[in-house]
Amino acid sequence: MQQGIDIKDRFSELISQYAELFQCPIVLNSELTQMFPRQINETEIPEKTQKKPFRYVPGITDIAGKFVPRKPILITPNTKFNIYPTKNDSFILPIKLQNGHHGFLISSTYDYYIYDSILNHGYYIDKLKNLELNGKKITIGDKIFTLSTTVKENSRKIISELQEFIPRVLAEKNLITYKNFFESLGIMQAFPPVNEFTLPYYRTLFTNNNFLLLYSRVIYTKDDMKPLAQAFLNITGPEFPAFYRFMAYDEYKTYKSPSLAMRGNNFFVSLTTYIVGQDPEYIKFLDSLSLQSETLVEDFIKGVEIMDLSPRSRIVLNAIYNEGKRTFPETDCKRFGVSGVLFLRLMSPVLMLREPRFSNKIQPLTPIFNLMEKGDQNAVNKLRVLIDRYSVFPENYVVEPNNSYNEKDIETLIQMIPKSKDELIRAATHVNFSDIYSQYLSLPPV
Repeated sequence: MQQGIDIKDRFSELISQYAELFQCPIVLNSELTQMFPRQINETEIPEKTQKKPFRYVPGITDIAGKFVPRKPILITPNTKFNIYPTKNDSFILPIKLQNGHHGFLISSTYDYYIYDSILNHGYYIDKLKNLELNGKKITIGDKIFTLSTTVKENSRKIISELQEFIPRVLAEKNLITYKNFFESLGIMQAFPPVNEFTLPYYRTLFTNNNFLLLYSRVIYTKDDMKPLAQAFLNITGPEFPAFYRFMAYDEYKTYKSPSLAMRGNNFFVSLTTYIVGQDPEYIKFLDSLSLQSETLVEDFIKGVEIMDLSPRSRIVLNAIYNEGKRTFPETDCKRFGVSGVLFLRLMSPVLMLREPRFSNKIQPLTPIFNLMEKGDQNAVNKLRVLIDRYSVFPENYVVEPNNSYNEKDIETLIQMIPKSKDELIRAATHVNFSDIYSQYLSLPPV
């Protein structure tokens, strides 16, 4: 008779065998809601009496986000980003703990999280226990902490500003999503390290649609934007194409003239140029051009004609094209945006930097890619037709799960916040998320 199988051993074996399936990246709120439908109004904050653990998405109390796998998403011309305007009233304070260690008090929606910077660990305190401030002393239940900062420069000023900030936050009745978070980070000029213990908190920020919108509206640097762009791509993951369309809609609403399409300097434009600029097919196109060529115009048109960009590049150019068409119908705006990315922001600087002695040779191309009447009209008309290819959405485009975003990606994005504190606070104060989302979701297909 065959010896019986130990169920526990078999179960352990299966867990070990399939463990990698449960080590997938965190999903966005919208992805998680698609996987686990539920009846919950996420625009309302649950009552303080409703005990909730510190989790990644409101309403899901039994699933840790780090164990939820991302899935491939089929993107069609009519796919829209699933938007949930959840609120967030979190903030961060630098403190000295009862054991003398420096750390942070992190206020989330349902809990206070006390993080010990020395032990690299922490614990939760339910928000049912009131936070009180007396001088520098912070009391939560039977726990007493002291406002303190390891920042030597302006330490007195930081503590003084925090002493004014805390009572104002505690007395606040009309919650402005993320305003307190931006303000606290701006005062401290520092933030808790991003690691396995603080990652759940940061995930509640960076998987929130409101945060992504505010961030993309405000953050910009004249320094290298590539790390920021790549981190943003990693965090939005397979939801990026649908979210990018929403960003394009939000960007094009700001244009007063069709000629301004993709001509400004901001996060959205930088993200777009980064995506197209790293496309191998686009790089091949650039390599085929030389300012010293006697047939530069012909080479340019031929290069554009045979350029077969990647699906991700076509996704962003398609979004730009269609938003231009929607915003300024019966104009060349739909083409200005595409040409602005492909030729004005990417091609021209690369060619002139590569061949500085011949930079003036690019002049014949400028009126062509700007679709001007004074340019070679035969070439301009051909370019118009070639740009119109991006009105067609890539057929059956499936976004595969990307690599997991990690602590470095979050750190890259969050370190920009103190530098742009005032702009982020103004944006958070004046934006009406519900109106923006409802207007976007009610748009008819282009």
